[in-house]
Amino acid sequence: MNFFLALLSSIYGVLSGLKNWIYDKKLIRPTQLSIPVISVGNLTLGGTGKTPFTNFLISRCLHKAQRVGVVSRAYKAQAKAPVRVDPALPQASALFGDEPTLIALTHPEVCVYVGQKKYEIARALVRKEKVDVIIVDDGFQHRRLGRNLDFVLLDATEPEANYRLFPLGRARETWKNLKRADALVVTKFNLGPGALVTRFRQRYPEKKMFCFDSVIESLVSLHDGTEIKLENLPKRVFIFCGLARPESFRLLLQHYRKDLQIDFKFFPDHHQYTANDIKLLLELKTLRQSVFITTEKDAVKIKNLWPKEIPIAVLKLGMQMKNPEEEFDDYVLQKLS
Repeated sequence: MNFFLALLSSIYGVLSGLKNWIYDKKLIRPTQLSIPVISVGNLTLGGTGKTPFTNFLISRCLHKAQRVGVVSRAYKAQAKAPVRVDPALPQASALFGDEPTLIALTHPEVCVYVGQKKYEIARALVRKEKVDVIIVDDGFQHRRLGRNLDFVLLDATEPEANYRLFPLGRARETWKNLKRADALVVTKFNLGPGALVTRFRQRYPEKKMFCFDSVIESLVSLHDGTEIKLENLPKRVFIFCGLARPESFRLLLQHYRKDLQIDFKFFPDHHQYTANDIKLLLELKTLRQSVFITTEKDAVKIKNLWPKEIPIAVLKLGMQMKNPEEEFDDYVLQKLS
């Protein structure tokens, strides 16, 4: 089995390397827009914290009075042609995707567009909206769209073995391709081993690096938005989510409440919940003293399915930068000017 996976990994690496070679040699030239473009991406298949970082980046741009547009692929969603996300629609997450819907809910003043090809989505956004900067979600591997600034996220909790090429590991590209990145963003700094971050710094000393802790911004009731104090939760909870690296959800809760006993059910990343999924979850939680907890990304997909009489808490994940915010702002401004 390992030989078979290694063979597939080698083939994947050749194809990935060929695509990068074509762009490096300028055999295909990226689409350039009339406004600055910031890419938020990673090396792995997901779960590094792109959505919280994108929300942070949006907030910093809005703080500087910039009009922001966000481009994202409608992954596992129905939208085909470029379209603006309307989070008020009943089936918004199924139409536009969970992450774009969540970003649009979090930042209603921001234009969030989805579709299937990011460069086409970006061109449509520029034609239809007045924005000062575009942020491309999961843009590092999408080389068809030119960018002024490339942020690449590295998860401090990700085992180094996961950086082997898919399917042997979770990497979409090899380490050497970080040469294209402008800055490295280490996420979940407070949850991972410090030695891994040290290796990041040693491997790429010339790269600008920003480090972020994962934080719980709030815990609220799904149906009425009532705030729930983390310290008031019972000692036993039941969590569920559809994330690329769901164990980070559990790690974060235990970081803040070390006494928690956590039962869980994890679904595939970007899972679209059905009534049968909700029925399964209700059957799994048999202990009356426990409480359901899920993530914001999952909450946008279950709100219309979850029984109103069953309490459930939604965890809002945030990021707290260890560098001064002014240092981050100055860096972004310098790269975009």
